Amino acid sequence: MAKIFEAFISGLAAFAATNLDDLFLLMLYFSRANNEPRRERHIILGQYLGFSILVVISMLGYLGSLLIPRQYVGLLGILPVLLGIRELFSLRRAKEQNEQKGEADGISLTPPGIFRSKWLNWVNVEVASIATVTIANGSDNLAVYTPLFAAGGATQMVIIIVVLLLMVRVWCFIADWLAENPVTAGPLRRYGRLLMPFVLMGIGVTILIESEALRLFIR
Repeated sequence: MAKIFEAFISGLAAFAATNLDDLFLLMLYFSRANNEPRRERHIILGQYLGFSILVVISMLGYLGSLLIPRQYVGLLGILPVLLGIRELFSLRRAKEQNEQKGEADGISLTPPGIFRSKWLNWVNVEVASIATVTIANGSDNLAVYTPLFAAGGATQMVIIIVVLLLMVRVWCFIADWLAENPVTAGPLRRYGRLLMPFVLMGIGVTILIESEALRLFIR
């Protein structure tokens, strides 16, 4: 019983320690969803998809040595940078449309053309965009979850995984609540879409630096 409780606490602590930055990003996503159930579902699905992939990679690391070196995972930091650049162009287009039509036109969560391949038509582009950012920002998750899984037995690992997946939904709920809270909702809706490109690009640059992925190009 003590080991189960210890695994439960470890899962909570590990999730909170590795997902604080994701909470702010989720707040921005939910603030732009404008309470549209379909878009909110896409945010939750994208978060679960990306997080589940991180958990699977961490499990592979538990079963053996980590198959994907941290530096190569860090190369995914390029994708949030590309998404941020696209958001800047979307803001510019939205501003031009507002000037021409005199009405607001929200920017989409649609990712750049890399997700428009005919081979990925079965993937919702909003879900794929959010999942990509989650994975790209997951080097710290891999660094924490892999040794955490390896430290205990199979039972503890299962408990930790269940806790982590439950916390994803809790995190989405908190982010959605903060995005709709009268104190935070106004500023988020007013400045959220202006902040989003720079948040994404900042995350991408941070990933590239902290994962030492840039050393792959500098010998």
